[in-house]
Amino acid sequence: MNRSEPSGYREEGKSKRLEEREVDVIVVGAGIAGLSSALHLLQLNQSVCLLEKRSIVGGLGNYAVGLVTAAPTSLQRKSNISDSVEAFYRDLKTFSEKNGFTDLNTAHFLREYAGKSGKCIEWLMELGIEFGGPIPEAKGQIPRRLIFLPSIRDAILKMRDRFLEMGGQLIYNFHVDSLIVSETAGIDGVIGRNNERISRRKKCKKGVILSTGAFSSNAILIKELIPSGDSGDSLVPDLNGDGIVMALEHFAATSNTDIFPIQLRFTGQSDESGYISSRNKRTGSSLPNTDFEYLKKFALYTSPSPSLFRLGGILVDRSGNRFSDETLDLRYVALLANHLPDKETFVLLDQRIATELDKWPNYISTFPGKGYGYLSDYRQFENEILYLANDLRELASMIRAEPRVFETNIEKYNVMARSGKDLEFGRKTLSVLFTPPFYALGPVKPVLTTTVGGLKTDTNCRVLDGQGKTVPGLYAIGDGSAGAVQLLPGTHVGWALVSGMIAADYISKL
Repeated sequence: MNRSEPSGYREEGKSKRLEEREVDVIVVGAGIAGLSSALHLLQLNQSVCLLEKRSIVGGLGNYAVGLVTAAPTSLQRKSNISDSVEAFYRDLKTFSEKNGFTDLNTAHFLREYAGKSGKCIEWLMELGIEFGGPIPEAKGQIPRRLIFLPSIRDAILKMRDRFLEMGGQLIYNFHVDSLIVSETAGIDGVIGRNNERISRRKKCKKGVILSTGAFSSNAILIKELIPSGDSGDSLVPDLNGDGIVMALEHFAATSNTDIFPIQLRFTGQSDESGYISSRNKRTGSSLPNTDFEYLKKFALYTSPSPSLFRLGGILVDRSGNRFSDETLDLRYVALLANHLPDKETFVLLDQRIATELDKWPNYISTFPGKGYGYLSDYRQFENEILYLANDLRELASMIRAEPRVFETNIEKYNVMARSGKDLEFGRKTLSVLFTPPFYALGPVKPVLTTTVGGLKTDTNCRVLDGQGKTVPGLYAIGDGSAGAVQLLPGTHVGWALVSGMIAADYISKL
């Protein structure tokens, strides 16, 4: 298996010879956006060739918890939740303005998402994809977030299978290197190579849809498109912005890329192979493959909830040193953690705090198949991400810290907590950590899961050049496009699905 593929997923596709026949549309990248667009195109009687550079489909979706925000939906109605497209649009707009994203989340993209997200959920349900929710939200917010059941991976495979059942052509292990352009039709094909590095050409009648994902692994693009960005480690090694690179050669413009979204994420302690161990040390037995996939999803890609610190938890490095007021915006805390020597931190709790982490609104993180993950959910993976011990020295040993130094530094914090004054970082609310057992969650690292923005498009996902004119025959969807509505929690996957639908609808009418 390629190191960039999520551990626990077996290779699902072998290289096939690219058929010579011309198709209506070529979709590059079989992530969630690419699958959505390709499947919609088939249902609209368009012939499609879907090209994927990996040996599995799903892209970044394979690493997602599986939350999607949409409205209005039949699931809301079943829960007696009143909602509307206009109310959803207002909330999207308010979120954008509160977070300083007014220029990024332009009104037309917000309206497109608000108007089509609910329809997209109903379409997925018609495919046999199941959802839980809407899950609870903070007071005053309309519950809109749904969770894929049993996992988002299951939904990805159902989309793939339906695409193949309908006669779609899916080619694995095919890396597209460049776009073919003609004077009359614009972009009308691609040139790429398979694993044997044999160059192939594929032509199309109506255009090429780029669904190649973010550019979080491409240091050159990061420097060019996010000049003020604080460099960070990418969780997914091959998110190279392939589509952006190819489109730039045809004078495409980019937009909404000037945010560098470093986030704190659970990563787990890896074994010698670089993967989190698949062995449950509490029971001494190997986890079934499905449970291990479940572990990988939340262990690698969920963010610690602010609840952990609101209740009194602290964030420390392996020496037990704090480096920030943990109650600040965690995006800012992530930037500070990014400058630590090994960038690895741990959430530290005692039993008093831990007892509060088993019901809404006090959750540890979002969680696959449930929406929110509580202490009871994390206990099943003890010694993978959750560590507990009766004293601080024992806990330090479990997380590979120096016990004496760790204990001394935590006691230094406790002295300040007893006085009620944080002399280091000015935190307003402090909690003495003295009730055993003690808990450590982590490691938690600052990472770049994806980038924001990409190729500039119109509302039909047609790629635009620097003059605002369309690049004929070229479309961009998902992470590689400038649909910055992805910034609102739960709309990241949603934008991938909706943008795929938008591009397909437009092309089918040509």
